[in-house]
Amino acid sequence: MSDREYLEKCDGLAFIPGEEGETEIRFMTFHEPMKGKIQVSSSGGVHYHVCFLKYDESDNLVFDDSFDAIFMDPLEYIRGLIGTNIYGTMIKKRENSDVWFQKYLTEIKEKVKLT
Repeated sequence: MSDREYLEKCDGLAFIPGEEGETEIRFMTFHEPMKGKIQVSSSGGVHYHVCFLKYDESDNLVFDDSFDAIFMDPLEYIRGLIGTNIYGTMIKKRENSDVWFQKYLTEIKEKVKLT
């Protein structure tokens, strides 16, 4: 299956540090899919919840930013971040995903340092 086909079927993406400094892109599917329709813009882009993490000068993983955005091609966006010390997740936004994403952010912030 191609990356585009995985992207269509997945609930989100994680872009994480891999071996030898490479960035790995992983497709995520929730065991219990969130109910609600995926939000698509009038231009055809998909709404995403985004969480950015990075490594600080002491090599600790820290929370960097979170926001919602519309992407026509999230894979291309992620590939543009490779080499910038930015990692994180992009979760497809659904009608009822805001509460889930806020809980996710709370858990992430408890596990990593805040900048």
